[in-house]
Amino acid sequence: MLGRVLGAHGLDGRLKVASWTRPAEQLAGYNPWWLSCGQRWVRAWTCQVGTGPGGQLLARLAGLNDRDRARSWGGSRIAVPRARLPEPAQGVYYWCDLVGLAVYEQHSGAHLGRVSALLDNGAHELLEISGRKGRQLIPFVPGVHVHSVDLQAGRICVCSPRES
Repeated sequence: MLGRVLGAHGLDGRLKVASWTRPAEQLAGYNPWWLSCGQRWVRAWTCQVGTGPGGQLLARLAGLNDRDRARSWGGSRIAVPRARLPEPAQGVYYWCDLVGLAVYEQHSGAHLGRVSALLDNGAHELLEISGRKGRQLIPFVPGVHVHSVDLQAGRICVCSPRES
C-alpha cells in the first residue's frame, strides 16, 4: 500500500490523500492506482496528484468528478502492483514485507510475537508486535531498537526495552 484516501476535497471530485511514500509527493509517480473497497481491490484509476492548502496532497482520478462519488472512496487504501515498485535500497524495507515477520529479543532469543502493523508517529515508524504479552510497540530504529531484519528467514531481532 502506498497511502490512503482521507476524504473528498471541494465539489469537483478531488480527494485528500495520505501518502506513505518518501517523499510524500512520490505518490504521484505511481499510476494507475488501485483503490480498496473493504477487503477487495476494485478499480484501477489513472490519477493526477497536486497539493492544496497547507501542503495537503490532492488527487484527481479520471472519471471521478463529483463530491458524492469522491466521498464514497474515503478510507480506501491506495496500492499499485508490486512489480511497479523499485527494489528497495540495502536496509530499506517496504512495510508490507515486515508485517507477519516473527520478532525475537536479541540476547535471550525469546519470541515476542509477530509484526501485526507498522505505525508512523512522525519521528519514526513503530513496529506493532502482537504476541503472548499482548500488543507491544517497538521503534523501528535500526542499530538502536532493531538489531537485524532477515526477510529470507522471516525474522526481526530487537533489543529488549531495558537495553534501548
